[in-house]
Amino acid sequence: MIIKRRKVKSTAFSDFVRNASSREKSDFFEKVIEEAIQKQKEVIAKANEIDG
Repeated sequence: MIIKRRKVKSTAFSDFVRNASSREKSDFFEKVIEEAIQKQKEVIAKANEIDG
């Protein structure tokens, strides 16, 4: 039995992943990673303040 996949609407992110150049993707993910690292550092600093 073959099950047909139902079509879903594309998102801006999925369009970006499909259509952006390698350079654009690299720049985007580099920025995302840098922001994540900064937020993690803030969480660690706050935890260290609580621990004393």
